Amino acid sequence: MSMAAAPTPQRPGSKNLETFYLLWLDASVNKTEENVEAQQYLRTSINYLETFENDKQSECYIQSLSSDDRVVLIVSGQLGQIIVPHIHSLRQLSSIYQDYSPNHALWWYTRDSFAYRLLNKVLRVQNIDLLFLFRFFIRDLQQQFKDNQCTSRVCLYRRQLMPNDELHVSKDSTGSSTSNSIERVLFEITADLVAGVKSFANTRSFSYFPEEEEAFFMLGSIFRVINIQQDNEQVWLIQLKLCSENDNDLKSVIDEMKKDYTESGSETNLLSLGNILLSMNEYDSAEKYLFRFLDEQTNDHLDIARCYYLLGNLDTNTYHLDSSLT
Repeated sequence: MSMAAAPTPQRPGSKNLETFYLLWLDASVNKTEENVEAQQYLRTSINYLETFENDKQSECYIQSLSSDDRVVLIVSGQLGQIIVPHIHSLRQLSSIYQDYSPNHALWWYTRDSFAYRLLNKVLRVQNIDLLFLFRFFIRDLQQQFKDNQCTSRVCLYRRQLMPNDELHVSKDSTGSSTSNSIERVLFEITADLVAGVKSFANTRSFSYFPEEEEAFFMLGSIFRVINIQQDNEQVWLIQLKLCSENDNDLKSVIDEMKKDYTESGSETNLLSLGNILLSMNEYDSAEKYLFRFLDEQTNDHLDIARCYYLLGNLDTNTYHLDSSLT
């Protein structure tokens, strides 16, 4: 599969609520049951999807675009070999993605590209549907981190501008105060390889920019604030330490969360995701994933009863009392 990113205008009358449009070029995109089901699945998470069976049609469409919004073009099979050379030099295109493989996940993520920008935005806004859609990419990143885990202690630095209200914890925990609306911050992060910590790795040999010395921490990493102070140049130094899930202050909380949200002692699945969303009062999303779990299981699956129980709780919380009793 090949993918490309390009700007696009909104079509007259269209209501695209996402940060990009998705275009799919494949001679059988509307002809096979598998592709039709894939379209239905994509439309549950992405507001705009356009399909093309002809490379000329898709090329004309891309050539007509302006520079307002983002577009992702999915191309598979022989049509990819035909269209990519034609659109490679178009002004609208910002990058071309070559065939994806799990062992190149970090290379994709470190490149200034669609994958990097979209995943970061999804993580910032916590869009559950798109996070679920990106789960394969996040899983590949996690595996690559594990395979290339740092084997000794590291000390890392990151600087950024931070709104004053995000530094309020400093006043609460250290007695320091802030006055400016935007503060200059330098993070000093130390990480030791101990049991229970999330994976962290030096990405130099896997990065799109191998000349840069960078380390990445896996999603879910927990950091303890050691100290916060302001230097003579009015820069806030925040010292952090990577914590283990076995940390005495965290273990009981984490174990309780795992007990509440992990169904049948297994890894997180659609059922546990629905349960988490239900606890967050994200009722529409919870209902969607619980029903999706039912659709994917046989009638004798051990967790069917548990799923119906959660759906009953959902209807009770949304005052659909009649439904909760059926």
